[in-house]
Amino acid sequence: MSSTISRFMLFIALCLTLYSGRAHAFVECAVTPYRYYIGDSILWVMWREGGAGVIGQNSPDFKPVLAAVITAVASSRPMAVRYADGATCTSQPGNIVGIWML
Repeated sequence: MSSTISRFMLFIALCLTLYSGRAHAFVECAVTPYRYYIGDSILWVMWREGGAGVIGQNSPDFKPVLAAVITAVASSRPMAVRYADGATCTSQPGNIVGIWML
């Protein structure tokens, strides 16, 4: 019985490890926004370091991201942008899933 439980727990631990790695995959880049475009139901942000980020108006994070981008542009402050898995820091454009003000 103990051997069966141990194997089951090992199987569960392995499944959780594989699942959590994919569920939380992202790319985070330090960038400075200098231009942005709002239209066609998207926010498109250009970075001084190259590349761009985009977030759709239907995203629940659209308004907070817009406010932070406007603040960063007005104050020339850098930010860390978080992209979904598969993007790079110079993606054209990368899908923004979160930001940090630096």
